[in-house]
Formats: sequence, structure tokens, C-alpha cells
Amino acid sequence: MRNLCFLLIPMGIALLIFSIRKMIRLAKAEPFFEMPCTEEEGSVHLPQGNYGIWLSGKRFKKTPIGNIGFQLRRAETGENVYLSPSLMRTSVTGFDKGRMELYHFQVEEEGNYTLSLEGESSVRDRLEASIGNLFFKQPVDLSNFSVQIRKGNSMAMFFAILGIHLAGSMILGGIVLPFLLAEAGY
Repeated sequence: MRNLCFLLIPMGIALLIFSIRKMIRLAKAEPFFEMPCTEEEGSVHLPQGNYGIWLSGKRFKKTPIGNIGFQLRRAETGENVYLSPSLMRTSVTGFDKGRMELYHFQVEEEGNYTLSLEGESSVRDRLEASIGNLFFKQPVDLSNFSVQIRKGNSMAMFFAILGIHLAGSMILGGIVLPFLLAEAGY
């Protein structure tokens, strides 16, 4: 029984390597479309699939979250695409820049779309902005930020993080369980 517990260690290491490689691949993915926040709208051709709207910019600066809203319309018909807010916002940070997923959406039909920053911001974003205004008194510098559309990968990132946690538990369990079983007499 104790020898079986030792198998958790190599299985955990393999899962850890796989999950870290997947997370790095997802974090380094190139944006499908990028537009500076100083522009009010931009056009993009989107194939069918899942996408996310990300806010990218300098770290440790006051963000425009809450001051801008997002609308995505199909250019041919003018119909709005439903933007679903990200409940657990995925973020990727470096030393001086970072990005955070704000919304995700699904494109049913390939075509041209218009992303506008003139929409109404969500209640959550306005609440975050009011809390941020308590700490940062300077106005938002929109030239430090851009909006990106990236291929949707929120669930893949979630499973990569879950895999890292599970791998850590497997490695720790493979180290600790044999000693606990030896004390219990197994």
C-alpha cells in the first residue's frame, strides 16, 4: 500500500509539467484584435467561435474600468452581441504590463464586427471604479491602456490552474501518506 502512494509523486510531477506548459501557452497567446482605449470604436473580422474582451495596460496605474463600457455589434445587421461578464476575471501580469479578461462572448456567424467603447459600464465595474477613486485621485490616462479581443480560453485557464493545484496535492500526498500509513501500521 505504501509503495502505491509513492506513485502519486511521478503522476503529480507529470500533471504539474503539463498544466504549467498549458498555462504558459495560454498566457503567451497573441491577441486577435487590439485597439487603444483612446479610440472610440474599431472594426474586426471574427470567425465563428468563443472570444474574450481583455483590458491591457500598465500596472500600478488607475484603470479605465467603470469609466468605459463595451458594445459589440455585427456590422452587416447592426445587432448587438451579448457580452457576458467574467465572474472570476482571469488576469496575466508581467513586470510592467498586465491584462485582465472583462467579458466573453460567442460569435455565431463569421463576419465583420464593430467594438465600441461608448456603452454603459456594468454595475460591478462602476463599483470597482468608485473604490479605486478612493485610493487614486489622479484621472485615468487612457493612452496607457488598450482593449484586446482574444480567442476564448477561460475554461482552459481554469483547468490549468486546477491541474497545478491537484498536482501539488498529489506530490504532497505521495510524500506524506506513506509515513502516515507506517504509523497506522499498514
